[in-house]
Amino acid sequence: MSPSRWALSALILLHVAALTVGLIPSPEDLNTVGPVRYPTDLGWISARVTPVFDRLALVVSQLEPHVFASTRPLAPMSRLYLKNGLAQQFRMFSNPVRGDEYVRMIYVIASRTGESRGHAREIVLPMDPDDQTRWTLKYRDKALLNSIAAYAMDLGDSSTDAPYLDPTTRERFRAAALSPAVRYFRSRFEAEHLQPDERVVRTELWIGEAPTPALNAPVVVDAVPMRRAILETYRMPNARRPVPKYLPLGTEQREADIVWTLARIE
Repeated sequence: MSPSRWALSALILLHVAALTVGLIPSPEDLNTVGPVRYPTDLGWISARVTPVFDRLALVVSQLEPHVFASTRPLAPMSRLYLKNGLAQQFRMFSNPVRGDEYVRMIYVIASRTGESRGHAREIVLPMDPDDQTRWTLKYRDKALLNSIAAYAMDLGDSSTDAPYLDPTTRERFRAAALSPAVRYFRSRFEAEHLQPDERVVRTELWIGEAPTPALNAPVVVDAVPMRRAILETYRMPNARRPVPKYLPLGTEQREADIVWTLARIE
C-alpha cells in the first residue's frame, strides 16, 4: 500500500478512535438503572421484552464506569479534536425526546423606504404536516434538529463546557447554532414571497414543544385537532398580519398545547 494510503488509513483510524472516546459518557450523566421490572398491564410484548432489556441495562451499567475510566487518558486529545464540531451524542437512545418539536419563523416586513408591510410567519420544522405518515426524515429537518440540540446544550446541558464560559462566548455559540438557519429561511422567504421593493427587517426563530402522552396516560381529546388547526395557520406564508409586539429572547407563548420559546432574533 502506498504511503498516502497508509496516512489516510491512519487518519481514519484516529478519527474513529476520537469519536468513540467522545461517545462514552460519564457515569454521572447516565440515568439511574433500577431493578428489573415485570409489567402486567402493558400487553404481552412488554411483559416479555421489558425484563430482558432491564437485565441488559443492569449489566451495561456495571461495565460502563470501567470503560469510561480506561479511556480517560485519551479524553483530552479526543476533546481537542471534537471541538471542531465533530462531537456526537446519540441521545435518541439514552434520553429520547418525549414530545413533538416545531420551529416557526416570524418575518417583519417593510418597504425599501421604511414603510411597514406587516409580518408573515411559517412553520419550517417539520417540513411535512406531522399528522401524515412520514417514512423518511428530511435532511432539512435533521439539520434543524441538530441546530436545536446544539443550542440547548449551549444553554446549560451537562455534556458541554459552554455553561462555564463567559456570556460573550456563550452568545457566539448560540449564534453559531441558530443564525445559519435564520439567514437561510429569511433569504428563501424574501426570494419566494416578497415584492422587489420589500425586505425583511426583523426575523424571529421560535422553538416549539408539545407533549406526547405516556403509554396508558389520559389523552386530552381536543389537543391534537387544536394543535393541527394552529399549525395550518402557519402554512400560509403569503398571509400578512399586523406587526407584532417586539418581545425579548426567552419569551414563551402558548398555542393549543404547543409552548413556543423565542430563541433567536436578527
